[in-house]
Amino acid sequence: MFQRINLFTFHPYLGERCKAMMRIAQLHPILFISLTISVLLGCGNAQDAVHHVIPAQNEGIRVTLLHFPIQPREMQWERVRIDVQMPAALRHPQIRVVRVKAVMQGMSMPALETDLHPLTHGRFEGNLLFTMRGVWTLHFLLATGGAIYEQSHSIEVRA
Repeated sequence: MFQRINLFTFHPYLGERCKAMMRIAQLHPILFISLTISVLLGCGNAQDAVHHVIPAQNEGIRVTLLHFPIQPREMQWERVRIDVQMPAALRHPQIRVVRVKAVMQGMSMPALETDLHPLTHGRFEGNLLFTMRGVWTLHFLLATGGAIYEQSHSIEVRA
């Protein structure tokens, strides 16, 4: 009574087009699942923000915030100026790079990072742009010739 029409042989161009569309339709669930898994595994937390560092306090290194606004604002560039005091035993290794990583507590978004440039011996400065209001942890990373030292400070960013 009804005759089944095979679309793949009905018209050569439409047949190829239909085959391609069906292959794509079969891939959508696989792509959705793989993207969901990669997003969930790719999002980190505050513990994942800084890897393989030595706490600065353990080595006697002190990082002091010299200039930072009392109430930093979201979506506004803020100047960060620090003073680094090295103990006598570690004065010989020169600080090669000073980087600040800002991690928002309780959020799994990527850290904001910037290198601080040297002003004078032991003083460094740079700018940060906080993207959201809330509590942030500033991880100051000091790279010398042989190790990376870290000291953290928490701040609250307002609207």
